[in-house]
Amino acid sequence: MKKEAQASVEYMAIFGITTVLVLFILATSFYYSRQTQDEINTNQLDGIAKGIVDKAESVYYFGEPSKSTMRVFLPKGIQSVAVKPSEIDFRVYTQSGPTDIFYSSRVPLQGNLSSVYGYHDIVIEARQGFVWINST
Repeated sequence: MKKEAQASVEYMAIFGITTVLVLFILATSFYYSRQTQDEINTNQLDGIAKGIVDKAESVYYFGEPSKSTMRVFLPKGIQSVAVKPSEIDFRVYTQSGPTDIFYSSRVPLQGNLSSVYGYHDIVIEARQGFVWINST
């Protein structure tokens, strides 16, 4: 009877240690995967914003009635997008909380951009003295 009890205690100890290690590995991998997802979203927004600003500057210098359209994929976690006269501001939720990402432009900007997750067509159009940016 004593050997059976000892085997049961050893089995429970091994099972308990293994469970704790597996939970620790899962928690660590979840933390790092979330951090990686934030970096991927930030990099996507960086490429989108730079593309919008580059096209806006090109369209502005070509003059009216120049127009360009971009098809972009907006990732999850964007709270809002604001087109200001000299910059585009993305407010993004990250693991550390809300973050503002600004992209400045050398030309005057106006318009509305959607912050909804998914594909969007962004129309960039030169107008009298500014560039109109609108998403559909």
